[in-house]
Amino acid sequence: MSYEKISLKSFVSEVKRASQGKQHRRFCFVLGAGASKESGIKSGEELVDIWDREIQERNADTYATWQTEKGITQANMHSFYSEYYEERFRRHPKDGVNFLEHLMDAVNPSCGYVLLSHILTTTRNNLVITTNFDHLIEDAVTYYAQQMSRVLAHEALSVYLTTNITRPTILKIHRDLLLDPANTTGATDALHSNWKIALDALLKEYHPIFIGYAGNDKSLMDYLDENAKKFKSGEFLSPYWLLFGDALPFGRVLDFLEAADGAVIHHNGFDETLVLLGSALGYKEKSKEDFLKKAENRYQELTASLEKFRQKQIDSKIEAASDTSEALRQISTRSGKESAAQILSDIWSKPYETQVSLLQRAITEYPDNAWVLGTAAIVEHQKGNIEQAERYYDLAIGVDPNDVRNLGNYAVFLEKYRKDFDAAETYYKRAIDADPNDADFLGNYATFLHKHRKDYDAAETYYKRAIDADPNHATNLGNYANFLKNCRKNYDAAETYYKRAMDADPNHANNLGNYATFLHEHRKNHDAAETFYKRAIDADPNDADFLGNYAVFLKNCREDYDAAEAYYKRAIDADPNDADFLGNYAIFLKDIRKDYDAADTYYKRAMEANKQR
Repeated sequence: MSYEKISLKSFVSEVKRASQGKQHRRFCFVLGAGASKESGIKSGEELVDIWDREIQERNADTYATWQTEKGITQANMHSFYSEYYEERFRRHPKDGVNFLEHLMDAVNPSCGYVLLSHILTTTRNNLVITTNFDHLIEDAVTYYAQQMSRVLAHEALSVYLTTNITRPTILKIHRDLLLDPANTTGATDALHSNWKIALDALLKEYHPIFIGYAGNDKSLMDYLDENAKKFKSGEFLSPYWLLFGDALPFGRVLDFLEAADGAVIHHNGFDETLVLLGSALGYKEKSKEDFLKKAENRYQELTASLEKFRQKQIDSKIEAASDTSEALRQISTRSGKESAAQILSDIWSKPYETQVSLLQRAITEYPDNAWVLGTAAIVEHQKGNIEQAERYYDLAIGVDPNDVRNLGNYAVFLEKYRKDFDAAETYYKRAIDADPNDADFLGNYATFLHKHRKDYDAAETYYKRAIDADPNHATNLGNYANFLKNCRKNYDAAETYYKRAMDADPNHANNLGNYATFLHEHRKNHDAAETFYKRAIDADPNDADFLGNYAVFLKNCREDYDAAEAYYKRAIDADPNDADFLGNYAIFLKDIRKDYDAADTYYKRAMEANKQR
């Protein structure tokens, strides 16, 4: 073995020391798909698993023939990313682009990218080379470091690159998500000559740190292999290759590291590693006030500008009319829904008092508009004004007895707030009659039948109808997974639908949390369960259920009592009246802390909360 093995602690210290002083060294980051995994983007290996399943489901015979022709086996399949992409989207290439855009649309940079943005903007280690298409790096630099980065997302832009880099610079050697990303075998077989010229110059100035990169990309690995001797001789600066967990280098990665005389470092994840590096290089967490100040100022400037022009529009219309009643008559000659929608634009982001004021104005101008009345009902029932909400629902349905939105929302209201299950079922059926393909209300009715009627066969029928109506409806997919787990005890099918739900929306907190509990309780896969508990809490830091479930997990599975107690407290802060978690915390205090007085206090709180259920 000619490569060197270095501990993570020693590596962080080396980067810190080497980045300081007049004779400093410079480091760049070479990122693969594994770096984006903790931000909710699936790795190349996970995408291959998804496409493998879909290709096989499409036609098992042609799947087997294709695998044989390509030389694909279970052992080597993850090195055939481009082949899988080509085969999965062979008939409709646009679907591949849509798939990737959907996968990356809703993601936000994880804390590792935030710390990376600090390194890129405050040190001379300001270069990233990546095979990824996403925008996580530039988003982190913009949102968190509040600077601009230079992104060279196409080989044609490489001519603008020099070795005297003075701002955060990102080289996307497989292009950007929106610039014809390189996915096919032809596009990824060889690194473009422009990138080779750029890397030849840069690797004389920067030590490459490979993280989240598995070496499955032929173009970059060919370039590295071709230049391994330059790394060893010192013409290129020596490489550092980070491997997750206790994995050992193998295949082309092993060959390169031995030929280049590189260094191997084992780590526990991109986020943890970048937090360690960023902290060593001077990262200081901003206060919430400082962090939000600029964003709040921008928001206030925007709303003030928009409001000025909206008011100018309204004033000019009123001035053009002889009196107010004539002005209202002119406005009402347009489509009532669109005119009312203008008044109620962005109503959900406003305080309750503002919502009520805007609704009153809209109702005054459009008293027979079912859409306005239904919106008023939603605002009032979300605020807990049950009688007022029901009055608006009655008015809205009286104006338009076939408006599916109002029928379905009233069914939910009757189920949740009135506990009038017979009436709720009547309105669910009316909503479905009005629109038999509305995935939201088909799914809501399925859940109603599941929870309140215990009519599992009917519930399953409606879950399937809801999913047929919208195969990518994350909430319905997750609810059906819960049904399969809890009612059918079909754990394999449940897991399939949990995964489909998370494919549809990687940041859906309920699905992430429910899948974590499934992995914890039914698969006994504690490492995976913990990953999904953390993702659920990141997606919704104030969900008492996930906080409390994670606390139980930490207590029972990890025996990390300090962390468990912290999450019990967070769960109770999020919902001070949740009898289950109050009781669980009482048991924890009694059994683990032996603090019987405190335990007694929480037992009493739990019993009081249980009375109010």
